[in-house]
Amino acid sequence: MPKSNQRCMVAALTGIFILGAGAGPALAPALAEELARVPDAKAADRLALGYKVYAGGMHMFSIDTSVALRPDSYAADFEVRTDGSLSWFMDWKLRSKVKGETHPEGLRPVAFRSESNWKGKERWVDVTYSTDGNPLVEAVPPPDEDDRERVPDDLRVGTIDPLSAGLNLVHMLTAGGRCDGTVSIFDGRRRFDAASEDAGPTEIPISDIAPYGGEAIACRLSVVPVKGFWRDQRYRVKPQDVLVYLRPALPGTPLVPVRVEANTRFGAIRVHLVSVGEAGSESAADSSR
Repeated sequence: MPKSNQRCMVAALTGIFILGAGAGPALAPALAEELARVPDAKAADRLALGYKVYAGGMHMFSIDTSVALRPDSYAADFEVRTDGSLSWFMDWKLRSKVKGETHPEGLRPVAFRSESNWKGKERWVDVTYSTDGNPLVEAVPPPDEDDRERVPDDLRVGTIDPLSAGLNLVHMLTAGGRCDGTVSIFDGRRRFDAASEDAGPTEIPISDIAPYGGEAIACRLSVVPVKGFWRDQRYRVKPQDVLVYLRPALPGTPLVPVRVEANTRFGAIRVHLVSVGEAGSESAADSSR
C-alpha cells in the first residue's frame, strides 16, 4: 500500500477518535466522582492534548490538539505529523480544524478544513455547511484528478466531519450517555460510518511511554469505509475496529482519550496521551520531555 494510504489510515484512526472517541459507557464510581469535580465549561473549556502514535512498537507520529467546547459553540484544531524514527525518512503533516454550534441535540459544524503537504504537493479540503446541515465541498485536487470515487450527494446528507464526530460524542458523555451509537462521517473526500459500543471498565497501566493511566472506561468502535476511496482495489481502506480508553487525565479535567489501540495489516497501532494543559498556556503538563 502506498505511504499516502498508510498515513490516511493513521489519520482516520486518530483524527476521528482522539477528540473524544465515544460517548463513554456507564462510569465506574471512582471515575464518576472525578468527573463530578470538573469545573464549569467557562473555566475549563479550552484544552490542549498531546499524543504519540506507535506503529509496530516504534514512535511514528505525534499529535497536538486544541479543543474548546462551550455551551453555545465549539472549536478544535488537530495536527498529526511524522515524528520519531519515521521522521528520518519522510516529512509529512496534516492539520484539520473545525468550528460549529452547540445544541441540546448535539454539535452542528459550520466550517471544517483539512490540509496537508506531501513532496511539495498541497492537498486541502474546505467544507461549509448550509442551513439544513448539508456539506458544501471545495477540494484540491478534486476527486476526478485524484483517482478516487466521488461521494454522491445523497451519501453526504446528514454527515458531520471527523472532529465534530468525536466532540459530539464527548458532548453526549457529559449528559450521562453511553457508548452505544452510530455516526455518519464525511471529511470532504471520504465517507465513513462509525459505530460504538461499551467495552467495560478497565485499568490502564502507567509506563514511560504512557504516563496517563489508572481506572478508565473503554469504548469499542467499528469504522466502516463507505465511499470516496481510491479506485484501485489494492489500495482500499478496510473496515477497522478501534479500542479507546477514557479517563480524566488530571484532577479537574473532563474525560479524554488516554489510549487508543488498533490492530491493522500494517501492525499494531497504539496512541498514548503524553501531555495535557490549557490551550495557549505554557504550563501544560508534558510527560514527553
